[in-house]
Amino acid sequence: MPAFILFFLLLFSCNGKDSQTERAGNGELQLTSSMLHGETYVELRGKWEFYWKRFYDPVDFQRAQSPRPDTCIDLPGNWKGMALHGNVLPREGFATLRLKVRKDSSITGPLAIKVNRWTNPIKIYVNEMLITSVGEIGTSKREETYDS
Repeated sequence: MPAFILFFLLLFSCNGKDSQTERAGNGELQLTSSMLHGETYVELRGKWEFYWKRFYDPVDFQRAQSPRPDTCIDLPGNWKGMALHGNVLPREGFATLRLKVRKDSSITGPLAIKVNRWTNPIKIYVNEMLITSVGEIGTSKREETYDS
C-alpha cells in the first residue's frame, strides 16, 4: 500500500466540488476509492503530527531513530494558546507538521494537490520530494523571507 508523506498544511484535490469529511487521526489518513468517487476532493483535516520548534525533512524520518512528535494538532487550526509540555504556545514560532496519507490500492488515477494562498514561509514535501515552497523558512522573523 503506497504511502504519501505530506508536510505542512495543504489540500488534497481531485479537481472536484464535493468535499468529503473523513478526518485524519494520529498523523495518518487512509485514502480509499469510496472517498474519491465522482466529482470529489478530500480535505486533509484532522490530527497531524506536530514537532514544535523543530524543522525536519523526509530524510529525518527514514533514520533508525526517527523523530517523535510532541503531540498531534487538529488542522485546520493553529497552535496559539495550545498547552505543550506545561507551557502555553505563543502565536509566533515554527514547527514541522506531518501527515501520512495511505492510498488504497484501488485508486489508480492521478491525484493532485491544491495549496491555497499561503501567508508564511513554507515547504511542502510529497513522497520525500519537495514539491513547492514559499519564501525561506527560519527559526526567527529575521531569518525568514516571504515571496508573494
